[in-house]
Amino acid sequence: MRKLLEEARYTVHFLEVCLLLLGLRGGEVRGLRFADFDENNGTLHIRRQAARQCTLSMKPDGSFSVRNTDPKIKTTKNETSDRILKIPGYIFTLVKERKDYLDDLKAKRLSQGKPWEMQYDGYVSIADFGRLKDENTVGFALKRICASAGIPNVSPHDLRHITATLMYEYGAEGNPDKEAVLKAVSRYLGHSSTNTTIDVYMTHVESLSKIRHVSEAHQDPFLFTSKAGGM
Repeated sequence: MRKLLEEARYTVHFLEVCLLLLGLRGGEVRGLRFADFDENNGTLHIRRQAARQCTLSMKPDGSFSVRNTDPKIKTTKNETSDRILKIPGYIFTLVKERKDYLDDLKAKRLSQGKPWEMQYDGYVSIADFGRLKDENTVGFALKRICASAGIPNVSPHDLRHITATLMYEYGAEGNPDKEAVLKAVSRYLGHSSTNTTIDVYMTHVESLSKIRHVSEAHQDPFLFTSKAGGM
């Protein structure tokens, strides 16, 4: 985890990596707007997601091609996924850096007569032309980051797995009420029930070697982010 963050800190995807390590789903990260961050109360309101949309077309040879179209902004995955989370203070610094970066980029492109997608103004996870980052963009970036850091590949959803495991293990350590800990983790992750938390994460810790390695080491995934940079 330390190597991952050190390698990601100076990339344009560092904020997304940190948000994924807070346990957000990839679509929830892409659906975030700057207005969702409340620095006065130290909270983040997760209230929407960006879902992939694609079109299917037939080629002259009879084969099919799939083309991604503009993502669909919609409500969260389920009712419990609409939630307000307490988040670390350094996230607000990164969010401000991202907003300044995007404001400067937008002004520069418009002054040069280059296109900018106004419909996504106010969103956090924006690429060079003002469009929402594609769902695969951070995934590909993570592969490059892991390769550069010399660590096994992790996907955006792996980071959510890691957070779930660490939260449960830290919370359960010395706490006899494991059910209460599980419920708290489930609410934080926005699961519809604790069964989802158990089935998807806890029962697979032994088989998910990347998560197991981090869990057993008890490394804090946010240890190095307080001094981090990156957009």
